[in-house]
Amino acid sequence: MAHPLETIWNSLVKKKVETEDFLRASMNRPETAALEDEYFPYTIKENRHRRNDWGDGGGDFTDTSVSDARHQASASNVSDALVDRGHGQFFGDSAAFLSGLYNERGYPSAIFKDGFYDATRRLEDDVIANWKGSFGTPYGATAEGIFKENMGGLSPEEYKRRYIIDSHMSANNIWR
Repeated sequence: MAHPLETIWNSLVKKKVETEDFLRASMNRPETAALEDEYFPYTIKENRHRRNDWGDGGGDFTDTSVSDARHQASASNVSDALVDRGHGQFFGDSAAFLSGLYNERGYPSAIFKDGFYDATRRLEDDVIANWKGSFGTPYGATAEGIFKENMGGLSPEEYKRRYIIDSHMSANNIWR
């Protein structure tokens, strides 16, 4: 027979794992990752260090907009999943925001890697995006709609043509 404290500990560990599994599943990472890749292709992500050389600053815009859309879509999906489980909208939004805030806990170590200003700016952007995704989206908002809204209403093709390819082409012309 297990000790009562061991039983309580095992119960808490099991509940933590169940909660993490629920959050991972409800964020719908495959869908948001696919949308992110549609708007911001992997080949461009690899070259993000060149974004300041892109002439018109398009790289900074694309990087921030896609990150915001990803955070908002994930928070909205978690909130909707909690509402679907019988919790109220306020609870769903609050839990989604707090889980997104918890997910940002690694930022203090980023200060040493990226510098205080860059790390805190990214943290601020991510927390604001989590807030907008949880409290700022109506129930049932789709990830596609959230991405399109963040990209100025442009489809992935229009967005890439306007902000990525045009900027990248102008950077190539600068280097020639």
